[in-house]
Amino acid sequence: MLRLKLTDWQAEYVNSSAKYNLLIAGRRAGKTHAMQARIVARSVRYPGHTGLYLTPDGALCHEVFRNITTDKYIKSRIARIEMQPVRLIFWANGSRSYFRMFDRPDKALGMSYDDVDFDEIQKMDGTTGRDTFMRVIRPLIMDTQGSLTIAGQWRGEACWWHQWYKDNLDNPDMRLWNIPTWKGIKFLDGGEQHPEILDAKAMLPPQLFAQEIACIPAGNANAAFDYLDVKECIAGNEMRKGERGRVYVIGADLGKNRDPSAWVVMDVKDKAVVHAEKRPLGEKHAVGAKKLQELADRFNGARVIIDSTGGATGGKQPTKDAYVKFYREHVKNLAKVIFTQKSKEEMVAKLVLAFQGGTIMLAEELRELIAEISSFEAYPSKYGGWHYHGPGGHSDDLVMALLMAYDAIDRGRVGVSQTTGAYTRT
Repeated sequence: MLRLKLTDWQAEYVNSSAKYNLLIAGRRAGKTHAMQARIVARSVRYPGHTGLYLTPDGALCHEVFRNITTDKYIKSRIARIEMQPVRLIFWANGSRSYFRMFDRPDKALGMSYDDVDFDEIQKMDGTTGRDTFMRVIRPLIMDTQGSLTIAGQWRGEACWWHQWYKDNLDNPDMRLWNIPTWKGIKFLDGGEQHPEILDAKAMLPPQLFAQEIACIPAGNANAAFDYLDVKECIAGNEMRKGERGRVYVIGADLGKNRDPSAWVVMDVKDKAVVHAEKRPLGEKHAVGAKKLQELADRFNGARVIIDSTGGATGGKQPTKDAYVKFYREHVKNLAKVIFTQKSKEEMVAKLVLAFQGGTIMLAEELRELIAEISSFEAYPSKYGGWHYHGPGGHSDDLVMALLMAYDAIDRGRVGVSQTTGAYTRT
């Protein structure tokens, strides 16, 4: 008889038979304890069961493995353990539980498990991590038709909010838990009014409390933009082409190697974002330039602003001028912008004020852009000033395109003509 002390929501998760489980919880709510309990319960309940616990956090991976293997009530169910090349529990009934870090995910290719439990997903490395997750992790349960758990915390309405939560509220194959800290076993006697919760609310900045304790999807302690301000600016509809007589500007963040190109279209008069899209990762510039000109044509010959800082080379500076020249030759009404730390700070500050003042609008359908805005982060530089980027340094391509488009409107650099213009922020 296993001795697992669980709250009601933890017991529901441990016994879930759903194919997909999304477990988002505040600090000290008991998320990792629930995951440990599920690993043990399913390994003991189903002889020959294979499970994988996966996390980007090496210390947490070791802690979970140690907690299970040293528990006096569980040790009798374990035949032996291994520490190398990966942590592995051999259960007495033939089940096996693997514990891996997410630092070298390709090593898991070709493996197959009944359960995969991914913990601390908010620490996953941006776009690259998300792509690797779908390429490597999801197929691990394909052969067995097993179950997948995604667990962690929100960092704004990032990809897993939409892909794994908001779009699956009625999905019978998915179970969803969104657990604030006060639903943890140590706080049940007071709930939201528990002295520790009230003390944390009084001491922590609101965004940090929302992120770490209240488990609010919009909460992001490092957010550059206040999501509540952004939410008030969501209005209007997405457009596939411009209206007659309207003037538009396009911000184009050019990518190729690690990040895709991203384009944002704004109505100049209304300062409304009416279209946003990401191009396929690795798209050839010849194709991208053609599609970008087609987009500009659909929006009444809109001026296109491109970031020439890295020249769409993935940081390979020596060839950047060739790429900028190529786009000049293939996109009619084009101007370039060069990002510096100072100019980016100014552009972000203007957009912050626009959201605060409600002088910008975002079409509700542009969910990926809104998600990137809410997870766009600011960090102080050790040399002064601020660094801005999406989680893990990625997932900010649409935001960068938005910064360029809004800056062009603010500076009046949106003339519509068939000649090539240019302006440079230095």
